[in-house]
Amino acid sequence: MTSERNNDIGRPTVVLAASRHVLPVSGGAAARLWSLSDHLRQCGFRVCLITYQHADHLEDAIRARVDAYWPLARQMSRAPIASPRKSLLGWLGTTLRACLARRRPIPPQATSFFIKRQDIRFDALVARVCEAENPVVLISLYAWSATAFDHIAQDTVCIIDTIDVQHIRLERALAAGAKLEGFDPPPRKEEEAALLSKANAVIAIQAEEQRILKEILPDTPVLLAEHMHAVMPAPAPVDSRTIFFVGNNYAPNVEAMQRFIKETWPLVKARCGDCELIICGRVCEVLAVPPDTNIKCLGVVDDLTPFYRDAALVINPITFGTGLKIKAVEALAYGKCLVATEQGVEGLPGNVHECACIVSSGDMADAIVALLNNVDERREFEARAARYAACHLDAKNVYGEIVDYLKSTCGLSSLGCGT
Repeated sequence: MTSERNNDIGRPTVVLAASRHVLPVSGGAAARLWSLSDHLRQCGFRVCLITYQHADHLEDAIRARVDAYWPLARQMSRAPIASPRKSLLGWLGTTLRACLARRRPIPPQATSFFIKRQDIRFDALVARVCEAENPVVLISLYAWSATAFDHIAQDTVCIIDTIDVQHIRLERALAAGAKLEGFDPPPRKEEEAALLSKANAVIAIQAEEQRILKEILPDTPVLLAEHMHAVMPAPAPVDSRTIFFVGNNYAPNVEAMQRFIKETWPLVKARCGDCELIICGRVCEVLAVPPDTNIKCLGVVDDLTPFYRDAALVINPITFGTGLKIKAVEALAYGKCLVATEQGVEGLPGNVHECACIVSSGDMADAIVALLNNVDERREFEARAARYAACHLDAKNVYGEIVDYLKSTCGLSSLGCGT
C-alpha cells in the first residue's frame, strides 16, 4: 500500500478515532491524543479526527488543530440510522462479513465489560469517515474500539492505542484493596486479546505493558510509545510555597488525594503554615476539602501552564494504577521538582529516580517540608527534571517506533520525521 490514494497535496491521511470528549483536556487519554495528532501533522500527515460532539467554542478550537473534524452527533444527524433494530442487524451482518474478509476473530461475548463500552453509532461514523477520507491509517483509542475495524477496508492499516491494559488495571486495583467503578463484570484477558488482535498493530504506553501485550498477542506488532510533551522549563519563584496536583476523576487519583488531604496535608501544614495546595482536574468533583486548610480545588482549567509555573512542588501520591502517569510526564517537562511514590512515576523511561524525589506515601510529608525549606535542593531537582525531559520526552524518542512502522508498512519512506 502507498500513500498516493490518500493525498491532500501530497499528504497521506490518518484518521484518529476517540469515542469521548477531548477538550478541555481532563485526562491522560485526551492529552496523549493531542500529542500524537500534533506530531503526525508535523510529520506530514493530514489528520482527521472523529470524536463525540463538543460545545461550539470547543469545536472551533478542535478544527484549528486538525485538518478535518467529524463529530458524532452532527455527522450522524445528516444520515440518521433508521431504527435501533435495523441498525443493529445491519451492523451485525456487516461485522460478520468484515471479520471473515479481514480474517479477524469475532470477540467473545461472555462479559459485558467491553460490550457496554462499544458504541454502534460511533463505529458506523468511523466506517463512513474512512470511506470518505480513504486513509492510509486508522488509529483508535482503547481495546473496545476494535469493533469499528470490522467496517474498514482491508488495505487500511488499523492500530489501537491501548492507553491501559484493562485486565491488568483491575488486577492491580484489587491488589491495592481498591474498587474500580464499571468493572463489574470484570474484563477478561481472553476477550481483551481477541479485540486487540483485530488490529494490524497495537501501541503500548509503557515498557512493562508492551511486554504483557506481546505475550497475549504473539502475532501482532506491539509498538512502544510513551507520552511526548514539549519541554518548557518553568523554575518556581524563589518564594513559592505552592504544592500542585492535577488528576482526572479516576480511582487511583481519588484514593491518593483523599488520603493526602486527610493524613499528609495536616503534617505539612503544621510545619509550613504558609504553604498552599492547589488541585486541578475532575478529581475535584469528588474530593471533600475541609475549610481553612489552604487547599484550593479548581476543577478543570483551560491552561495548566500557570499552575505548573508557580508551583514549588508537584506531587503524585498514588499507590496503584496502570499505564503511564501523564501528570508526572508533564511535571518533568515543565522542569518541576516532582515528589512522587514509586507508582506515581511507573512506566517512565530511563532513570527517573535521578530527577524526582521518590518516597513512600508515608514519608511524603517529610519530603515536602524539607524541599519547601530548601530552595537550592529544589533548584537541583528542577534542573535534573529539565535534562531528563529533553533526553526522554522528545518526539523522536517517544514516537520513533510508530513512525518507523508507518514508513515500512504503509510505504511512506518520504515522511519527514522519525528515527
